[in-house]
Amino acid sequence: MEEMANLLAHIIVSKYQDHLPLYRQSQMWERFEVDLGRATMSRWILQIGDLLSPLKELLRSEILKETYVRADETRAQVLKECDRKAQTQSYMWVYMTGSSSHHAISYEYTPTRKGENAKEFLKGFKGYLHTDGYGGYKALAQSQDITAVGCWAHARRKFADIIKSTGNTTGKSAEALTIIRSLYKIEKDAKEAQYPPDKIQKLRQEKAKPILEKFKVLLKEHKKVIVPKSPLGQAVGYVLRQWGPLTEYLNDGRLDIDNNMAGRAIRPFAVGRKNWLFMGNVKGAHASAVIYSLIETCKANGVNAFDYFRYVLANINSTPENNYSHLLPWNLKYSLSNLHQ
Repeated sequence: MEEMANLLAHIIVSKYQDHLPLYRQSQMWERFEVDLGRATMSRWILQIGDLLSPLKELLRSEILKETYVRADETRAQVLKECDRKAQTQSYMWVYMTGSSSHHAISYEYTPTRKGENAKEFLKGFKGYLHTDGYGGYKALAQSQDITAVGCWAHARRKFADIIKSTGNTTGKSAEALTIIRSLYKIEKDAKEAQYPPDKIQKLRQEKAKPILEKFKVLLKEHKKVIVPKSPLGQAVGYVLRQWGPLTEYLNDGRLDIDNNMAGRAIRPFAVGRKNWLFMGNVKGAHASAVIYSLIETCKANGVNAFDYFRYVLANINSTPENNYSHLLPWNLKYSLSNLHQ
C-alpha cells in the first residue's frame, strides 16, 4: 500500500506541480522498461479525485468561515463538455482565505464564467471579497452581505501596458504609475515595520487616503480631455468605475492593496495548461480541481506536496470521515516535517 501511495503521489506532483503531461511521464517510465500507460494514470487520477474530494469540501468550509476571502479565475479547455452548444469556454476558479493563520485554497471548475458560479461557491459567506473588476463578482457583492475589495495591481497594469506599447515615460500614464507606486511604498514600509492591522489602517488613513483623494480629482480631469475608448481612456475609466472597491483597503488593515495572492495561487494552472493544453472531460476537470486545491494549499502552508499525498493516500481509507480534517495540510505540517529528520 505504501509503495502504491508513493507512486501515485509521484504521478500527481509530476503533473500538477511540475507540469509534466501524462504522456511524457509514460515515456519516462519506458526508459526504465516500466509499462505505465497514459490511460492507466488517467484512470488513477480520476479515482484519486473522487477519493480526495471530501478534503476539497473541507477546504471550502474553511474558506467560508473567514471574513476575508480572495477569488480569481482563468480559462480552461475541456474536450468533452456536457453541452458544447451553450458554451465554448470553461473556467477554473480559485478561492482562498485572506488573512487566517493557515491558508485554505480551493479550485473550482465550471463550464461558464457566469457570476452565478461564484455565488454558489460563496453561499453563506459574509465579509470582504478581494477580486479584480470582473462584473460577476460585482453582482455577487450587491446580492449578498459582501464588501467588494478591488485590486490595484490590475489598475497599475493598465497604465504600465500603455507605457510599454508607446514608450512614453513622461505622459499621463507615467504620472498615474508614479502615484500608484507611492501607495505601494506605504504598504512596503508597513510590512517592513511589521505593523499590526490596526496600525496599518491608521497609516493608510494618514498617508494613502490623501494621495488617493488627489488622484481621483486628477483622473476626473483627465477623463474630460481623453478619448474614452483609447487605452488611456479605458485605464482611467476602469479606475474610476472601481473606485469604491479599490479604496476599500483603507478601512481595514487586514486587507491587501492588491489580489496578487490569488493570482499566484491560480498561476500554476495557467502554466500547466501550456503543457497539457486541455482536460479530457468534465470528470477529469473536477479531479484536477481537487488535486490543485490540495497542492496549492500545501505550498501556501509550507508543506511538501509529495510527502503530503503519499501520507494521505496511504491513510485516508483507514481514517473515519468525521476525522478527515486531520488530513488537511496545515494539520499534518509538523508530522510530515519530521519524515526527513
